[in-house]
Amino acid sequence: MASTAQAVFLLLAGAASVSGQASSAASEARLTACNGPPLLLIAGQGATSSIWTPALLRSLAQHREVIIFDNKGIGLSTYDGDDYTIQSFAESTRDLVEALDLQQPDVLGWSLGGVIAMTFAGLYPSALRRLVLTDTSTGGAGFRLNALTRPGFPAVIQSVRTGQSLPPTIIFPDTAAGNAGLCRFLASQKYMPQDNPTQAQTAKQGPNLIKALTDPNDNVTFDLLPNITAPTMVIQGAQDEVIAVQNAFVIVENIPGASLLQYENAGHAVILQNDIEASQFIADFLDDAYGSPASE
Repeated sequence: MASTAQAVFLLLAGAASVSGQASSAASEARLTACNGPPLLLIAGQGATSSIWTPALLRSLAQHREVIIFDNKGIGLSTYDGDDYTIQSFAESTRDLVEALDLQQPDVLGWSLGGVIAMTFAGLYPSALRRLVLTDTSTGGAGFRLNALTRPGFPAVIQSVRTGQSLPPTIIFPDTAAGNAGLCRFLASQKYMPQDNPTQAQTAKQGPNLIKALTDPNDNVTFDLLPNITAPTMVIQGAQDEVIAVQNAFVIVENIPGASLLQYENAGHAVILQNDIEASQFIADFLDDAYGSPASE
C-alpha cells in the first residue's frame, strides 16, 4: 500500500471542498460534495491534475467525491525508480485506491489515462464499480492504424520524449467548435493550480511508453479487455488527430457490454472541449440513468 507524505495543496471547484496530499504512488486531491460512489480521474500523457477544467470538476462533484491526481513521475508525484510500463501505472493506481481506502470507485481515464484505467480494470476487476474511457486506445495488439499515420502523433512522440504535455492546439480540432472549446479551456487554466511537471523526471517515461503503446508484444491491455466486468462507457471525439476513432470501436467490441458515445465536432480532448455536456452524460451513466446492467 502506498505511504502518504510530501505535498499538501488546495484546489477550489465551486462549492466543493478540496484537499490534496501526496503519496508515493501519486499526488492526489479530493473534491467532496456528496456521499455517492467516489470517482477517480486518470489524466493523459504528461498532464497533471490541473488539466481538468473547473466546470468539469464542479459538475461531476455535485453528487459524488471526485479524486484527481498526478501519475507517478509527473507534477507533484515522485518517481519510484521502476520502469514506466502501462502495468506499473495500473499498479500505482491500485496502490492509490488502497491508500485512500476507496471501496469500488468509479474510474475515468482520458488518453493514456484510459489505457491505464483499462489495464487497472482488467487486472483488478472487482476493484472498481464503473468505467469511463475517453479518446483512448489499448495500444499494443489492439492499436488500429499505425500511430505514425495520425496527423497529431509526432507531437505525441515529442511529448513522451520530453516529458511535456500535448500542445492544446493538437487536442482541439481547428474548427469553430474546437477553437471555441480551446479558448474556454485556456481561460479555465488560470483558475487551476500550476503544479508544473518536472520535465526531466517525466521524460524518463519516454522509451518504455512509446514501446508499450505501439509494440503488440509489450502491452497486456488488449488481452485484459475480456476480464473487465465493470459497466463501461467509451466517449470519443470523431476528429481526434492523436488516436484514430477506430480504436474506440476496438474497445467497445472487446469489453463485454461496453457502449460508445461519439462527438462529431470534438477532437482528442472531448471532455475538455464539451466539459459541461459530457459531464452530464458521465453523471447519468454513473448514476445508472440508462438502466441497471444485468450483472448489477
